[in-house]
Amino acid sequence: MVKKVGLIGWNGKRNVGDDAMTSVMIAAVKQQFQNAEFKVLADEDALAIYTDEKNERMWIGGMRHLNRLSAVPKVGTYFNLKVFPKWFTSQPFDCLLIGGGSIIHRVRNTEKLDLIINRVKAKNDSVRIGAVCVSVGPFKSDIEKSKAQFLLEKLNFLIVRDLRSYNLLEEMGIQTDYHYAPDLALSLPTYRKVNYVTSVDNEKVVGVSLRIGYFTKKRKEYIISCIEYLIDEYGFNKVKIFNFCDLEGQRDHDCSIELIDYLKEKHIDTLLEIIDYSFNPVDFYQQIDTCDFMLCMRLHATIISYTMQTPLLIVPYHQKCIDFGKQVAKLNDDSFLHDKDEILEVKGKIDKIVANPNYQFEYWSQTIKESEQQLALMLDLLNMNQLQ
Repeated sequence: MVKKVGLIGWNGKRNVGDDAMTSVMIAAVKQQFQNAEFKVLADEDALAIYTDEKNERMWIGGMRHLNRLSAVPKVGTYFNLKVFPKWFTSQPFDCLLIGGGSIIHRVRNTEKLDLIINRVKAKNDSVRIGAVCVSVGPFKSDIEKSKAQFLLEKLNFLIVRDLRSYNLLEEMGIQTDYHYAPDLALSLPTYRKVNYVTSVDNEKVVGVSLRIGYFTKKRKEYIISCIEYLIDEYGFNKVKIFNFCDLEGQRDHDCSIELIDYLKEKHIDTLLEIIDYSFNPVDFYQQIDTCDFMLCMRLHATIISYTMQTPLLIVPYHQKCIDFGKQVAKLNDDSFLHDKDEILEVKGKIDKIVANPNYQFEYWSQTIKESEQQLALMLDLLNMNQLQ
């Protein structure tokens, strides 16, 4: 008998990090329960490639025209918050998985999740519902916090990806069974075929990941200085710029072009390459593996660089980037480029990383193992054996 799994996350939004997390969730469930079928709350035509199987669209489906109808002026919000959640829950699920990412904080999204959970439970009162690899909060108001607490206590289990969220759950006194484990994207090479790439002779590549909306003048100058220093002092001769997100309004491409224009103004125009968003997140793991050094602004640029053991300097645009670097990867301040740093200090950090890149990965095996254990925990909490 086929079991139905519902998936809710930032899917179908052309974001490599979210695609990677969903890919791992699907692969883990499918490995345990081969007949599972998945319905994703996302546009059918915008779904990523989540597995290595060519026939995955036979058992992973989305919803037709979701992006187009959600974008209709005046009525798009109604479709997104009311219509699509009802269509998504038109069939009963055996389990519902929410995540990953920063998904439980804003009132509007919390209310949508609450509507979905209520409808799912109405169709199958024994359904197992859990949130996996999510961040909770931060909350901007008491109503955001109270609505989130009401929602979270409807779940059977909750696995958060950062200690800030875990500590917040403790502070809130959440009664749901909750746990902490590192980001699922760390486990993608365990479940997908990732070809580790041999470096091209005489090619030294610095990769750059930017974050639209946070590419300030000061950060631009710092990143240019880092690239110049790697070229002048360490013989780097190629720059790859990674566009992790291609969603309208959040496209990294816009600041990538800005960086390229600035590089050319500085007469740094040798071997520039843009790596555009790919529907298959494996491509980004393989591309980052070709880099000898990464400058990471986006969270999942940091996570994938760490996964592939590519030396990195983190340019944190958000607290979650610092949380991963310090709490999960256990990196010290030498691996972060902060706005307050003097340029000589930044160059000193590069020197330390290039001279001894292995120190950044001292806890790599332990971190990967903890991420993989999250999948076993998820399956146990889902009671998959009972579902079979």
